[in-house]
Formats: sequence, structure tokens, C-alpha cells
Amino acid sequence: MLRSSQWPRAAAPTTPALPWQKDRWQNIPTALLTLRKIDATSLNRHNTALYALLLTQAQYKNDIIATSDSLINIALDYFSDGKRHIECLIYKGAVLQELG
Repeated sequence: MLRSSQWPRAAAPTTPALPWQKDRWQNIPTALLTLRKIDATSLNRHNTALYALLLTQAQYKNDIIATSDSLINIALDYFSDGKRHIECLIYKGAVLQELG
């Protein structure tokens, strides 16, 4: 499995509710800290799913081993097609590999 330093960098679309997302991987530790400051309970369904995907990505890129697949499942349940769905599937696979 490729780790964060081996992943190709893709352009990230912006979302009005999360404007900092555009360059979210410029400073990976800062991105994780920023995500952890967000009160996810106040987000709508779309942004909750996006938050779950972004947090999963940030944890993976910071080499934080997943202890469960529940976070990525939130995103996977919401994003049923398109680029986000593919991103979810990639990270679901990474999480499952980490879980053994």
C-alpha cells in the first residue's frame, strides 16, 4: 500500500462550507489540527460526509492507524458516485488493510 509520500497530488475541489480545503494537503499536520477543531455535529449531511472523508485522509497521511472503519463509512454511505465515491473506496481499502 502506498503511504502519503507516494500518493500523487490531485487538485481538490472547494466547498463553500470548508474554504480552506483547496490546499488542505500543503501542511498535513495543520490540516489534521484544523479538522479536529470543527464541531462535526453542527454540519449538514453533505458536509458531515465530506468531513469524515477529509479526516480519514488526514489521519492516514499523518500515519495514524485506523482503529475502525466507521468514519470512512459515513463518507462512503453518502457519496455514492463520482470522484468522492472513488476517494472513499480508496481510503476504505486503506483502512481495511490497516485493520487487518
